[in-house]
Amino acid sequence: MEIYSNRPNLMIGFHGCDLKVRNELVINPDNVKISEKKHDWLGNGFYVWENNFARALHWANEKKKRSNTPSDFEAPVVGVVYQLDYCLDFTDSHFIDLLATYYMLFKSAMENAGTPLPANKDIAADKHKDQVLRELDCAVIEYMHNKIADSSEDARVKLLKLYPSIHA
Repeated sequence: MEIYSNRPNLMIGFHGCDLKVRNELVINPDNVKISEKKHDWLGNGFYVWENNFARALHWANEKKKRSNTPSDFEAPVVGVVYQLDYCLDFTDSHFIDLLATYYMLFKSAMENAGTPLPANKDIAADKHKDQVLRELDCAVIEYMHNKIADSSEDARVKLLKLYPSIHA
């Protein structure tokens, strides 16, 4: 069984950003900067809103409001066509369960190392208190990707051996 499902279809997405990022993407579309911040919600990557220009624009405008120099910040949106290929789809219960399993493994590894779990946090400028700094989420997802990449045996089989109460 493969960990990621193959999604061979083309997708359309929208990336909310600032003017500098937009210009760089338009001029050098093959030079996409991958975000590697420890608080990226879904781990390291390049984030787009699938089929949702309005949401990408809203995100860019919210980022503009939080900017130290909002008057200098333009909030453009770049449209992208992409192929997911192998995808960890969190709209699929299988992958939600898989992530829960890796959370347990990550938590156990952190406890065994005597290291506190990272925490999702609020920022002062977020009036909704949505814990937009997703340090725990990012750490678990990156842990999962690394463990899967390092695994020579099917990761799900290995997890079932470690945690027999998990249902495949």
